[in-house]
Amino acid sequence: EPEESDDHFSDASEGTPSYPPAFTGRNRALSIPVTRVEKVDDEPRHGEVPGTAAYNIRTQDAVPDEIEIVPDGTRSRSTSHVSESDRPVTPGGTPVPHLVVEKVDPSAPSHGDVPGTDAYDMRTADAQPDEVKQAPASSSAPLERKYTIPTSSRDLLPKPSLHV
Repeated sequence: EPEESDDHFSDASEGTPSYPPAFTGRNRALSIPVTRVEKVDDEPRHGEVPGTAAYNIRTQDAVPDEIEIVPDGTRSRSTSHVSESDRPVTPGGTPVPHLVVEKVDPSAPSHGDVPGTDAYDMRTADAQPDEVKQAPASSSAPLERKYTIPTSSRDLLPKPSLHV
């Protein structure tokens, strides 16, 4: 007879998640989680003392959205104080750029558009453009030289000047 077990394992995503209206459907993946740090006291820890090597390294870390002091033996809040409307829609709250590609001839394949080539394999790592459009005729003209290249080492020497 098989032995019954009282163990129950659950998944954190179990149940129906509640998303604000802006994050339903296709936009749900765009929501950014809130970063929350819980500390037992407000004393500085390793990497929190300015002027130390550890502090200099920690300046590259993400800045938490919330810091909660949870004294030893007490429980932390189960929810965030950051309201849904205050949460950024993008990382850091910065706008996501709209990627536009201008092609001289949109009907002709560009470098990296031909499957089976090394350039195609590398291009798969690139971001997909939001919009592809025909480049204006003026931008397809050859670039003008904006500077001159020295023709001899004498041209590289500084020119003498007279100070009065």
